[in-house]
Amino acid sequence: VAQIVVRDIGRSRSTSCVPTAGGMTGEALRLEQILKRDPSHIGALLGMSLLALAGRQTESAIRMASAAIVVAPKVGNAWVTLGQALLAANRQEEAEQAYLAAIRLDGMNAFARMGLGELKIGAGLPQEAMAHYELALRRDHALVPALLGMWATPWSG
Repeated sequence: VAQIVVRDIGRSRSTSCVPTAGGMTGEALRLEQILKRDPSHIGALLGMSLLALAGRQTESAIRMASAAIVVAPKVGNAWVTLGQALLAANRQEEAEQAYLAAIRLDGMNAFARMGLGELKIGAGLPQEAMAHYELALRRDHALVPALLGMWATPWSG
């Protein structure tokens, strides 16, 4: 895990995975400091994965999310983050497996259900998508704007 983190932090610095006028964002720098102290910090790993995803660096996002899963395989949101990164990399079958892993840990994981819904829409299976969206909304009504496309997520263009 430490080698993955150090390699990806270096890559983030050199390619400005989350660019600002001065390089990495304050959040990325904060997470980098946490990971230097504790390369297995689950929150920092997932945060760096999401920042890489926002910077359209899907392979780095996948590696960071994978590192988080190595550290904490029973954290459903780590699997969801991996699913998001895999989906962004057009690796739909692997993304589906990641979302299903999150659901095995928590059958009502709303974000995993939203991800599966998105996958099913992409596969031309709207009825299956609706079933996942319905389960997600039962768990978290605040997802209605996301479902309607009114909420900008870090991984959406």
